[in-house]
Amino acid sequence: RAGGSNSFCTLLAIMSDECPSPAEAPSYRYFVGESSFSIYEEMVRLLRERGGEWEAATKPEAITTCALILGDRFNIPYDRLRGSTRVFGPEGRKPLVNYFKGSHRLTLKAAMARLLREAVPHVDDFMPRSFILGRQATPSLARSSSRFSKFRGSNASTPASSPVAAPADERQELLCAHARKPSAWIVKPSAGCKGVGIRVCATAEEAITAVDEAVAAEKSADSAALFAVQEYIANPLLLPGGRKFDIRVWALVAAPFDIYVWDQGSCRTASVAYDANDLSNPLAHLTNHGLQQSSASFGEHEEGNELWYSALDAELRRRFGDGT
Repeated sequence: RAGGSNSFCTLLAIMSDECPSPAEAPSYRYFVGESSFSIYEEMVRLLRERGGEWEAATKPEAITTCALILGDRFNIPYDRLRGSTRVFGPEGRKPLVNYFKGSHRLTLKAAMARLLREAVPHVDDFMPRSFILGRQATPSLARSSSRFSKFRGSNASTPASSPVAAPADERQELLCAHARKPSAWIVKPSAGCKGVGIRVCATAEEAITAVDEAVAAEKSADSAALFAVQEYIANPLLLPGGRKFDIRVWALVAAPFDIYVWDQGSCRTASVAYDANDLSNPLAHLTNHGLQQSSASFGEHEEGNELWYSALDAELRRRFGDGT
């Protein structure tokens, strides 16, 4: 995304206090575990552009020599890193790791819904009614990338990450909620991304069927197949052309839980008009780029189906006045 390079340079500056040229900078090592996230590819590209300042560590055993560690949240050997006393740079900083241990409670959809319901008073004031359905992970579940699991194999004191604990299936609560207030429901795979596997259903019964079909399609009976089922917002704010959009905010959380929010977030937009009477067209209901890129109208309204905050602000002021 635009601006990503500057944001990542800011992240690197936390380690080196400034962004020196490769000729002037000390050498740091980084390690990337296997992951399907494209953001890591972009981060590695930026690191390589910095030349001699950053070099890749190719063996998992060298992870404690790295100043930057990127990988899946369930496969990072936190215990081994916690015991390391190695520091980097003139300020003696500890390694940067891209996930806090336990961060899945905020970044996986089902876990986040559960956490918000438990921890936030009056959560229903801002979060649609939410229920967790599906199959929880069994004790034999091993969410491991081969690169990190090889490292664990050479370090018996570092246990493999535990599977995500899942609450009981809440289909009965969902059915009762629908009986009290009928609505459409959106079904989201808890660990999904790019819009894959999301369904918008007209009834709770249809949503339950969608979950059961997805669970049955899982290749491994040991794998977790959790879904967040939320009340679908029937009257969303729409852009010109009657199109949906979502808002993306980028934040960096640094120990001890200082939070930095980038003030230039973006909105992903739909290519076609929203239609509450037709829930079958994902291009009208889901704004994920991975889905919208298949539309013949992709990029017709905004370049790359994306608006920056300034453009959204201008549209809101035009429509509702300067007091918005």
